[in-house]
Amino acid sequence: MKVLRLFIFVSILFLFPLNFPLNAVGLAREKSEQLFKDFTNNTPSTKLAQNVTSEEELIWKNGALGSLSIALLEIGDRDRSLDIFRSIEDPFLQKQTLSELVLRLTRKGEVKLALDLLQTFSLGDTTLLAGIFRSLMVEDNGDRAWEIVQLMNSDDKQILLLFLQAAIDNNDYDRAWEIIRDRQTELLPYINLRGMALGFAEQGNSDRIAEIITVLDNDGDRQDLTLLVALTLTEQGELEQALEVVERLESPLDRVEALGLIGLKYIAMGEGDRGEKEFDRLNKLLPQLEANQETDAVFKNLASSLARGEEFDLALKLSDRISNPSLKTETLFYISRYLGEAKQFDRALEITQNIDVSGLQEIAIREIAINLAENGDSDRALKLIQSFSDRDETLKNIATTLAEKEQFDRALKISEEIQGTEFKILTLSAIALQLQQKGQLETAPKIREQTLQLWDNLTESSRKDYLLSLIVLPFLEIEAYDIALEMLQRSPNVEDKTNTLRDVTYTLAEAGKMTESLEFIALVGNEIEKIGVLIFLAIQLDHQDRKPEAIMSLTNALSIAGTLEKKDQKALLLSSIATRLAELGRSQQAKEITDEVLKLLQL
Repeated sequence: MKVLRLFIFVSILFLFPLNFPLNAVGLAREKSEQLFKDFTNNTPSTKLAQNVTSEEELIWKNGALGSLSIALLEIGDRDRSLDIFRSIEDPFLQKQTLSELVLRLTRKGEVKLALDLLQTFSLGDTTLLAGIFRSLMVEDNGDRAWEIVQLMNSDDKQILLLFLQAAIDNNDYDRAWEIIRDRQTELLPYINLRGMALGFAEQGNSDRIAEIITVLDNDGDRQDLTLLVALTLTEQGELEQALEVVERLESPLDRVEALGLIGLKYIAMGEGDRGEKEFDRLNKLLPQLEANQETDAVFKNLASSLARGEEFDLALKLSDRISNPSLKTETLFYISRYLGEAKQFDRALEITQNIDVSGLQEIAIREIAINLAENGDSDRALKLIQSFSDRDETLKNIATTLAEKEQFDRALKISEEIQGTEFKILTLSAIALQLQQKGQLETAPKIREQTLQLWDNLTESSRKDYLLSLIVLPFLEIEAYDIALEMLQRSPNVEDKTNTLRDVTYTLAEAGKMTESLEFIALVGNEIEKIGVLIFLAIQLDHQDRKPEAIMSLTNALSIAGTLEKKDQKALLLSSIATRLAELGRSQQAKEITDEVLKLLQL
């Protein structure tokens, strides 16, 4: 676990350039954890036989070389940067460095050199190339990404599809359509046009959807997208136009799907008579439909939508027509849920008796219990879940929901029924949060104190850290910084709150709260962790166009890094700081730092 955390830390420093938005540290963790799995699964057995210290040294050494390579490129020393890159021994940290170098070279307009690097070192790794495309597209640099496509081989289907997928993933549907339109015969069999049409649908661009339909050779595909146009118009409230499109649908099943949703939309818009008219048309089509997989899927989705709109009789009629037992069970689950939300509790519970999957039946009953508790019938709710395997979790959900509805006495009463300490901590914390948010400032501290007393009594540091993050972060969301700080100062043991502190400082940085973030950074015990937090604080500040503050954060990090004793650790962190300073226009200072790193590593 210690090595995993180190690998994640080193990986995160590679994965996010300074001008790249950091939505959440979780994304970097997810990527680096996968890289760590690759690292351990592919490392030679002799390497795995070494002790943890040796593995740590390997990661720090290769990480330092990678970080230095990136810093040198950023200050303009390209040749030395590539020499250092070639000396990285670990293939996975080399891949990370390669990805960052290629991305930076591409941004600088050196696309040919970037491609030479890719072709030399990636050995046909399309995953790496796809990552480059995605990064460029997220940066609104689609022209540069397309330049890569053209230089590599604009007729290579695999490369084109990678670019198309990156464009679609980042909502650049116009660019994607332009490429497809010019290469219809090559790409249509390989691309999910329906997925792209959905993107245009979200933009309300029905004309572009119709244009896509015209290039399709397959009748089934044309009908599929015609239905999509009808559904898009329905969602936009253009119901008369939607009905005109429905007339072009040849499949009775497609018509049933469209008419059901159009009818619901009419009712939602206060035109109940028109809605019922479309339901009547739907009912007349049902005898034409045979039971099969496609019909089952449409009936399931439509029945769920009808139940959400409280059209329960028609929803149940459609569920009766579903032949697949699994889909029928799932449909009944959704109908029972919406019946519970509509406070038709007896009818909802009756439906759950026909849900023949025990886990799903429990979930359905649990949701009804939550609705019962909201409606004031806590005794019946408790009776329903008495024998549940996840009883504590269900009680937590009920209590939290009641607190959100400002039914605090009922929420606290439910919390008393919880037996597991961790669930009780999370429940009381959620209630305290709602009390604070609703202005109940006398009661809120008392419930927080109960929460923290239970937390104090936990013994496992990793669990305490995990739970503390779940307790503290919601208070940041309501800008209750003093309360969050007070809770974090509760434990003198840094191990109980290492990850929480890091998450808190990142969250505050994203919110533009530098003063508060620096206050929390002071609580981080580990100097290396503290430097990492300061670097990511700088990333966020630069992303918010607050360059002077970003430089101040890096200056603080530089001061701490100068005190480190282990040369590989010091080299990696100094190089990372140098890279960020160069990106902020401090190239001379960055060069001085890289010169120091080169001496440190005797290169």
